Amino acid sequence: MKEENIFYECQRPSVFVRTFLLIIYVINLIIFVLGVSFDIKPFESFFSNIYPMIFLNITLPLLPGIWFLIYNIKLIINDEGIIVKGFPLFKAKFFAWKDIELAYIRKYRALNEYGGWGYKFFSFNILRIGLMRKNINSSAVGYGKAITISGNMGLQLVLNSGEKWMLGTHRSEEMTDFLKRINKLSIVE
Repeated sequence: MKEENIFYECQRPSVFVRTFLLIIYVINLIIFVLGVSFDIKPFESFFSNIYPMIFLNITLPLLPGIWFLIYNIKLIINDEGIIVKGFPLFKAKFFAWKDIELAYIRKYRALNEYGGWGYKFFSFNILRIGLMRKNINSSAVGYGKAITISGNMGLQLVLNSGEKWMLGTHRSEEMTDFLKRINKLSIVE
């Protein structure tokens, strides 16, 4: 396999999400330190046993922060198929080109179509009913499984079995060019 026939993308949670978690952690730490240091009356009984409070206010809030520092999704596309790795959430998933009926780049609405970002391994059919009531063609949108971190652009896969997968991307133009170059991009109207 030639090196130029590989598309690689590594996605991480946005800087906004990581900064937000850091701010929440710092505020929590400040409240904890002030409560212990100044013996504030409302906190007096709350801080009577210091060891559980250290765990709850210092160690426990670090866990989501560490999670968002190491969480990433790697997307590798080559002549053989598509590999998606989501450390530490799931093992690598491979989609062979022979099993893919359609592959195209589209804009998606993570909250409406999949119930949010992340690894969505179930169909979000609740909203499909709402689309049918509004006479919107629900087969034209995702409503399958999704692996996304953020954003609103992704590679929509429709497998030969009828199963749908949305793979989020932050590099949609580059991915489109690559899929055209290896002749795997489907034209969907």
